[in-house]
Amino acid sequence: MVALVDKTGVAIRIEDDGSAATLLLGPRPPHQPVTPGQALEAMTAAGLAPLSHWAQALAQGVSRHRAAPDQRVAVQLTRLEPQAGQAGYVLWREGVDPTVARIIPGSPAEDERIDFYNQSRFVFVARGQMLGRVVDPVPGTPGTDVRGAVVAPADAEPAAVTIADGVAVDASGTMTAQVDGVLHFENVTVRVEPVLEIPGDVDFATGNVAFKGDVHVGGSVGDLFKVSSDQHVEVGGTIEAADVTTGGSLTVRGGIAGKEKGWLNIGGDLAARYLNGARGRVAGHVWVGREIDHTELEITGGLQAADGRIVGGSLTLGGDSSVGELGSPQGQATLIHLGFQPAMERQADRVLAIMARLRRRAKVRKKDLQRLSSGARGEANHPRAASLLREIEQLHARRRCWAEDLERRRLELARLANTELTVLRTLYPGVTIVTPKARATVAHEQAGPVMLGQTREGTVGIKRNGRSTYEHLASV
Repeated sequence: MVALVDKTGVAIRIEDDGSAATLLLGPRPPHQPVTPGQALEAMTAAGLAPLSHWAQALAQGVSRHRAAPDQRVAVQLTRLEPQAGQAGYVLWREGVDPTVARIIPGSPAEDERIDFYNQSRFVFVARGQMLGRVVDPVPGTPGTDVRGAVVAPADAEPAAVTIADGVAVDASGTMTAQVDGVLHFENVTVRVEPVLEIPGDVDFATGNVAFKGDVHVGGSVGDLFKVSSDQHVEVGGTIEAADVTTGGSLTVRGGIAGKEKGWLNIGGDLAARYLNGARGRVAGHVWVGREIDHTELEITGGLQAADGRIVGGSLTLGGDSSVGELGSPQGQATLIHLGFQPAMERQADRVLAIMARLRRRAKVRKKDLQRLSSGARGEANHPRAASLLREIEQLHARRRCWAEDLERRRLELARLANTELTVLRTLYPGVTIVTPKARATVAHEQAGPVMLGQTREGTVGIKRNGRSTYEHLASV
């Protein structure tokens, strides 16, 4: 600490680190107070810098000293403190902030209606989508100590963020998703995962799920929830009365207990331990380990359930299939549509509708052409006639293309009529087999293995005991 005392009646004490100084005015004779100029002269001689924020304190100190010059007045002078900067941070784009909770807890107010099924804690993003920006830190403002030396501010910390897989950041700090996926921000790491991993159940904690990539559910899918994926879905538990739509396959390590309320729309194969009260469509093949109970499914491919059984319900099979047991000893009504592909049949119906529209349009254009030809100024309308002729030719060409497509579908449907269902152990009475040309109901129990299909004569037939030809089912 430095002390300076002179005959003007001014003393100055300065802290060693320059953080503060004390200006002592007086004591002086009553009519000889220290003037502001004398105080400033002493401060300059002591090496103090004239900091602007001292003006008020000096004015107040001089005023107090002037009122009582025979007393000592202390004036505290402090350094100009440095101003801290702003730390860097992540500015998320609106709607994709993963730090914002998306589940509203508790019950809604009486005048509010919140669809808790459609609330999700996941943030789904698309490739090329802007996620946000990493904002650089803003440096602080330096301060000045009482001697005029610069006091550096503390360093502003950069944003606490690490860019990981599925995310790119450019020179401006803009973050962009590199894949379709789910956005994560955990332990200061930003990443986009192309696979949605749900460790537990699909319930009110997750909401409905609609994702472009694969979905892995560690638990089960609860009643009335929806799971949709453009790719594959895997469920570790069970699927209850829920709606599941996939562009690819569905694998259920437990089973499906649809309670005749849920709906399946599977774009690939389906594998499950059991099917109970399930409904829907499967574009591929189906593998089931145990029973298929009161289930209604359209299966484009075949069904493989060698160790299982089918009881009740209605199945449409578009490919060769096998099952351990079909029906029940009690004669439970069970319906099997064999050799059908309803999706292809619906497509064929759409093709027929398209061909009909093309035929009608061509007919209308032909009538327009006839009116031009029969008119008195047919020569003047020659350009219009040429245009009509070209359009009619295009309509006929398009109709021929659709006719070829329809013929391919019909040939495929005819081939599917030869689809067979093998019952490995027991075929019970009460089972009805429907083929494209016939229908028959099993009247007596048959020991397996037996094969069911359509005979050359168009009836429902059965093959057993290693025979290579069908017998009429009604006559067995």
